[in-house]
Amino acid sequence: MSTKPHHLAIIMDGNRRWARQRGLS
Repeated sequence: MSTKPHHLAIIMDGNRRWARQRGLS
């Protein structure tokens, strides 16, 4: 449960970039 926040940060950062490219903003 210690690697969860570490992975979440990467996913959240990538999700924002992915959403922007999709035009979801």
